[in-house]
Amino acid sequence: MDIPTTIWTSHLLICLIPNANTKSGTKPEFWYLAPNFLNEHAEFAYCTKCSVKIPFKTSNHQVVPHMERFHPNDLGTSRPIERNLTAEFADTVGNIREITKEEQEQVNRQGFIEFVTYITQTLGCVNVPLPKRTQQRRSIIIFANELREYIQGMISESCDYYSITADIWTAPNSRSYIAFTIHYVDEDFNPRNWTLEVKEIPGKHTGKLIAEFLDIIMDDRKLDKGKCTRLVRDSGRNMVSAGKILGVEHFSCLAHDIHLVVAGALSKDKNTILTEEAARWDSFEYEVEESVNEEDDNLPTAEREEVEKLRKRASKEMDKYLKETLTNLQKGEMESIRDVVQKFWSLSVYFRKSSKGHNRLERIQTQNLDIPIQNALGMIIDCPTRWNSCLLMLQRCIKLEKALNVFFEYLGTVRGQNEFTDVHSKLTMPSHKDILTVKCLCTLLRPFTVVSKQLSGQMYPTQPLVLPSLCGLEKTLRNRWIFDKVIHPFRKESYTNETRVEMQRCRETLLSLFTKRFKDRMISEPKWVAFLDPRIAGQMPHLRDDERQEAMDDLVVATAELAGDHSPVFPGETQASDDDDGDFINQLLYGRKRRVSSNHNTTPIVTKCRRELKRYLAEVATDSDDSDESEPIMNPFDWWKGNQHKYRNLSRVARKWLGTVATSVASEREFSTSGNVVTAKRCSLAPDLVRDLVFVAENARRAEHYSESV
Repeated sequence: MDIPTTIWTSHLLICLIPNANTKSGTKPEFWYLAPNFLNEHAEFAYCTKCSVKIPFKTSNHQVVPHMERFHPNDLGTSRPIERNLTAEFADTVGNIREITKEEQEQVNRQGFIEFVTYITQTLGCVNVPLPKRTQQRRSIIIFANELREYIQGMISESCDYYSITADIWTAPNSRSYIAFTIHYVDEDFNPRNWTLEVKEIPGKHTGKLIAEFLDIIMDDRKLDKGKCTRLVRDSGRNMVSAGKILGVEHFSCLAHDIHLVVAGALSKDKNTILTEEAARWDSFEYEVEESVNEEDDNLPTAEREEVEKLRKRASKEMDKYLKETLTNLQKGEMESIRDVVQKFWSLSVYFRKSSKGHNRLERIQTQNLDIPIQNALGMIIDCPTRWNSCLLMLQRCIKLEKALNVFFEYLGTVRGQNEFTDVHSKLTMPSHKDILTVKCLCTLLRPFTVVSKQLSGQMYPTQPLVLPSLCGLEKTLRNRWIFDKVIHPFRKESYTNETRVEMQRCRETLLSLFTKRFKDRMISEPKWVAFLDPRIAGQMPHLRDDERQEAMDDLVVATAELAGDHSPVFPGETQASDDDDGDFINQLLYGRKRRVSSNHNTTPIVTKCRRELKRYLAEVATDSDDSDESEPIMNPFDWWKGNQHKYRNLSRVARKWLGTVATSVASEREFSTSGNVVTAKRCSLAPDLVRDLVFVAENARRAEHYSESV
């Protein structure tokens, strides 16, 4: 009898021969590629060493007796081989790399599945059935539900007061999702934040609809609205309306507002850019179809179109903001600065989209400037929806100033003109005046970037930094001598005075935009919250002496209010009605202050809280001085964790407000995760599955980290 082709490799001692009548649907000559052969498909086993057939049934076979009788020396080979394989695998661990996005898209294809089956079953003799889609989905749902129960338990046990962020994102398949995150400090002063929902929100996104969704989410999570310190949202009217309807204190994202001031002043509308550039670039064709914006690299067309919609919406928002804020004179004064920024933007776009230009710029850095290839830099593109991107673009251009000079020198040679025939007459070399303008602009914009990054932190308190940061920005914008250090090396140049005048006008324009955007915010923010950060409490440089004393009095009242069961009644004030009791703290914290009379010390709880505050300020002043003996306070959470027993009343207020965030970075992060889940090739995912996938992606590792830190 002719033995048919085996489904196992010939170097193995025992082979299983499939039944010729198997219903696998695979022809005998292609059995070695069959994806679904199992042990029960075998008609008999075949020993390649003595060339005999062995009876084989899954429940009762003679393979082991045959091996023990005729080949006992070969029985011990499996374990050493396993050890060798393990050792070889251990040697390769250092070379393991992450799977790319393109490779991830291949894993569901039939060809890849057959290849895995061939490797595991045909070559490795290991039956590893790949999970089906329904099984995978079931596993995701089960894990997501278990994770929700765990997080709900964590919130119930350790969350007292909390803040939330909310935002809306539209996927490439035109489905909209609302993101909801919670932030709080647990009883051990550990900061916690969770992504509670990324839920589909169909229909027109009115303030009423958004408020209803947020209300449902809070009810499902058993969150008491009375203990919500703040809702952080964007500046859209619908989100503002939703905050009012929901009945919680709500403020716009500070990082978004700061970006709006900078980008609104310096960015041109895309349609204007295209009109101005059309004459010079009509005949130019890019070598590669690469995204203008760095964060768009490798995005499918559908997703790029969605991002482009966001940019257009951001540009409209900025234009509206400028029209409401700046006079026509101020707009005209900014045009010269915008033109300079636009010149560097055009250069950055070219070197990002042209592989020929990018390669030449890299070659100049490595060959002409002796920069190692791994340290060679490329251009960065400003994007209206990307925070701090304008400064990053200009800083990169300044770093590449020498390389750009060499490039334009090369462009003036015959060889350079032959290589860049399409652009040598269209690219404009920045003048010395342009370089000075950009250096001054970087000096002006750098504080905005520092503040937005500082306020976007997640593992340290950001709410106490709001007023000090805004006051610091305002002080910077009012400084008329801010450009002197940059301009000094160019003081003898003919263009220096003109540049100085233009930059002073730019500074004044940004100050107008800043004042318009943040004047009310700086008034409404409770000044005393900064006292809760021991790094700031010792100095409070952003407050005058009278403001400092007022803030201390307000902090004492807020501490006493939180420590006692009833609102203290001060002389000269009437007892609030039952209807007003719930609003007392909110009115107190957000600007409608009640002044404490001269004999407030007669209230025992107020007296106790005032003494506690005095001890606290004395200690943090000692901890934060500049002497060599004192250690600087690094993290306020760690400080309060070790000192809460000494300041029991103040620690309650600290726990409440140090968990309040100043930006909606958490929601932005969720949308980044959602964009990786709902791609152009996976845009048909059901909203419930998207909800579970994003929930797991955002919270699984965080939950593991929190559990390990307990």
